Amino acid sequence: MKVKDIMSKSVVTVGADASAEAAARLMRDRNVGSLVVIEKGMPVGIVTERDLITKALAENKKPSDVILRNIMSAPLITIDAEKSVSEAIELMKEKGVRRLPVLEGGKQLVGIVTVREPFVRRFYPERACVSAPLLEEVEDLLLTAERLLGRVGEALSRGAPPDEYYREYLDVIREAYREMKGLVVRYDDDEEFYKIFRGVRELYVESELGDFKLKREREILRRILEDLRKLITRRRAGEAS
Repeated sequence: MKVKDIMSKSVVTVGADASAEAAARLMRDRNVGSLVVIEKGMPVGIVTERDLITKALAENKKPSDVILRNIMSAPLITIDAEKSVSEAIELMKEKGVRRLPVLEGGKQLVGIVTVREPFVRRFYPERACVSAPLLEEVEDLLLTAERLLGRVGEALSRGAPPDEYYREYLDVIREAYREMKGLVVRYDDDEEFYKIFRGVRELYVESELGDFKLKREREILRRILEDLRKLITRRRAGEAS
């Protein structure tokens, strides 16, 4: 089987001089966890969510002032579309990377292969996942955020300023994001938890960008909590067996 048979063709690119803020928006809008960085029409690096977290946000830098060429992973490790999947897996292990942009003819970017691809994941050992007690700590924070959103809505319906409740809500979302970010780094193969983290990351990014819409945030938070409760139930059942 060749790389072109399993690669994702929906690879998303960004310019090397774009800001971390623009990259975060693009990741959110396109629902992806990485961007291939392009310069003069050629792929030159890759930027991941972890890069934005560890090289921009965690350093207390203003995302709009951070340029991607300064935080991207480079030189870019790539693979040809005609190579075999086994060669791709060996290259990932050898270079210690989790994503391989796929080129055709040595130049044209045509896709990307990641360790999240089911066929590739079979060759990686299972790792520990986030336990139910840790998930419940996250749930407590998100339930607090949900209650505060309710108070924001009540204040708006009365025509009163919701500033106090809104500030508290933002503080809780930031705390939840920080907690979950640490868990994602520690349990980086926990796919189920990662999907929930992406929802919280979306709320966090929107809060940092000032892009608040009550109805939308309520719906996202409701969905996150629903998925989180289901995951807690499964993890508790697994830990009891």
